[in-house]
Parts: sequence; structure tokens; C-alpha cells
Amino acid sequence: MKQNEHLLQFIWHQRLYQSLSFFNTEEYERPHPIEVLNPGTPNPNAGPDFFNAKIRIGAIVWAGNVEIHRYASEWYKHRHHEDPLYDNTILHVILENDKPVYSRVNGLPIFSCIMTLSENQVKQATSLQEEKSSRLRCAGQLQLLPLAVEKDWKEYLFHERMHQKAERIEQIYASTGEDISETLHILIMRYWGTKVNNDAFEAIARSLPMRILRKHTNRLDQLEALYLGQAGLLEESPADEYNAHLQEEYSFLRAKYQLTPISAHRLRLLRLRPSVFPHRRLAQMANLRHRYPLLESVFSELKESKRALEILSIPPSEYWQKHYRFGEKTSRSIGKTSRSSSDIMLINVLLPYRLFLAKQQTLSCYTDVKRWAEQIRPEENNITKLFTTEGIDIANAFEGQAIIELWEKYCSLQKCSSCAWGKHLIASNTCTSI
Repeated sequence: MKQNEHLLQFIWHQRLYQSLSFFNTEEYERPHPIEVLNPGTPNPNAGPDFFNAKIRIGAIVWAGNVEIHRYASEWYKHRHHEDPLYDNTILHVILENDKPVYSRVNGLPIFSCIMTLSENQVKQATSLQEEKSSRLRCAGQLQLLPLAVEKDWKEYLFHERMHQKAERIEQIYASTGEDISETLHILIMRYWGTKVNNDAFEAIARSLPMRILRKHTNRLDQLEALYLGQAGLLEESPADEYNAHLQEEYSFLRAKYQLTPISAHRLRLLRLRPSVFPHRRLAQMANLRHRYPLLESVFSELKESKRALEILSIPPSEYWQKHYRFGEKTSRSIGKTSRSSSDIMLINVLLPYRLFLAKQQTLSCYTDVKRWAEQIRPEENNITKLFTTEGIDIANAFEGQAIIELWEKYCSLQKCSSCAWGKHLIASNTCTSI
């Protein structure tokens, strides 16, 4: 029974395996149970198969990347042992353990997991993979939901999603020593890194304290030098005059503040659009700090979402409107961040950030957060499209976030009996597929 890697990745992500057996590669005779808290986000680019996975081993929760192979030896066959992109791999998922695998960084065994599959599970996974249009078990039945049931469940889902995001901000806040400025800095940097580079951008933010940035908000070129330098993007021979200027500025600032940049290998560049290249996004962050030195105060005092969108759509400097990396021009000028990208940032960063701030001040602002969400356009992705084709109205970000929460916490896990819509359909005998 042979499976290609794409199918194995699908099985892992959808949790369609029979069992998992975790082991240290030097302890074949002692397999241990493993709890997968989050299988991770699929990576369509170069690097590990999944980002941001969470695995609980005993009392310890590990966060990082997951790589999947049929044979353990494929780690070496694919030359992952020579690639820095795989340094943060926390789990190697395999079907057959034919060779020990060791970390490139410290030489220690990489945690591994044998994924056991049954013939039926492989057939089920193959069927699900081929029938992507039928992923909702209640497909064709949602139009039967009473309006009150639909609205009440959306309200609950949005409330849960926003508060979960606010709780994650609290964790970042605690990790910064309860520094509001550092917390917001990390949040914005993670978003602007996109899913592909969010961990790397967070590392850049943490390597560049706000106390240093504040001293240079009057010099945009120095801010760019700090951000690009800490990203490891000023190490190569200069491609043009501006590149050389930033290198000179960074060399001085790095020595002055004893800064240590992250490895440039942590940034992924393959198949990225020019508008989201790390160089350009870091230049945007520099200009945001340049234009709004007291950004934390600006965001905490905002009254309307329109002003927030204006701030978040800020363009980079003139050089980066015409380049996406040093010496390489874009085919056309790229100015402000697109409206859709600014909308998504407002939804995923600023709204939960406002909830977090209110909690710190023992205030309630959920109503304002909901009002803002109702003024913002919803995300358009495969999840929202799936529900709109079933007749579910998604008119704004409030409804869009509710639907994404529904898919992630219920539909994708087939927890239909825990879903208010699923319960209603089951109780009314209108859905036989749940």
C-alpha cells in the first residue's frame, strides 16, 4: 500500500490516521504516545510541510514545524540535513523507520512519529482529497436553518474567536515583561511577515527593542537599516548605491547597540509576490514607525475603523515602491498596502489588540469591536466561499470571522454534534449525513 507525500500530508492535516507512536530515534524499542494539539499550517513553499504545529509530549508543549515522509531515510535523500529551513522541525512524521535522523544544529536525534494507517483510512483520505467540493457534511441543508439560530451561532463564534486572539496577545505581552509597545510591535511584524515568514518577523521584532527604534524615528533610512539589517538582508555585497548606504548605517548602529541579526536563511522568498517580499514589508514597518513614533497611543485612541485602515495601508519609502529586493526593480510601482490586506490586518491584529487593551484596563469594548468588524469587508478565501455557495450570508468581517471559526473548530474536525447548526439539523431530522 503506497502513498504519495501529498496524500500523507492530507492524512496528517485532517487527522485521518489510525494511530501515532512517538519515539526518540535512538530508542526504537520504547515508543511513546503523542498528542497533536495542532497539526500545523500547510506550507506550499520551500521548507517543512507544516508550520506552527503544536505537539504535547508529557507535560511539555512543543511548537514548530513538521516534515512528513514515507521513509525516515528520505530526510537525507531530500538533503534536509543540509538545509537551515528545517532547523525548527519539532516532529518528523513517517510510515517506516529505516534510519535514525539527527538535527543539523546540535546533532541530537530529531523527534519522530510513526503514523499508522488502515486500508480504509487511505481510501477515505483519497476520497476526501478528490471531493473537495463536498467537505461540508451538512451541504445542501444550511438554507433550512432558522435565521435566529444562524445569527445566534455567528455571534457566539465571533465572540470566541476574538477573545482567543486576545488571549494569545496576552501571552506575547507576558513574554515581553508586560510591555505594551513591544507587544504591538511583535503583532504587526508577525502579520506583515505573512504565514510564510511570521516566525522570522517575530524574531526580528524581538531582536530590535523599541527603546532603540524610538531613538531613530526621525531617520527613515536608519529605521530601514535596522529592520533589514536585523533580518540578515544587509550581509551580501551591495547591489546598488542605496544598498551600500543602508549597509554603512547598519554597520554603525549594530556596533553601537551590540545587535545580533537573525539568520537570513529563516526568511522564505520562493514564490512570493513582489508586494509581500520581506525587504518591502520591513521597509513598510520602518515607515510606519517613522510616520507614527507613538503608534501605541494612536491605536489606543482610534474611534473609527476608517482611520485605522489609512494608517495600516502606509506605503514604504520611494525606493521600495520601485524595488522588491536590492537592485531588482518591479515591473510597476507598488505603493500602499491593498485594501483587502489592510482589512485582514485590522481584523486579525487591531480588533483583538483593542480587546486586550480593554482587559488590561478592566474595561469592556466588545460592542465596539463588533461594530468595527461589521464595517469591514470579510476575508475572501476557500472557507468563506464554501459557505456562501451553501447560502450562508457573509456580508462583513463579523460574519466572516464567525464562519472561519466554525470551520476551524467544528467542520474540519467533524464536530457536528457540538455545532449549534448541526444540533438543530439533527434534532429536526433534516440532515441525514451528520
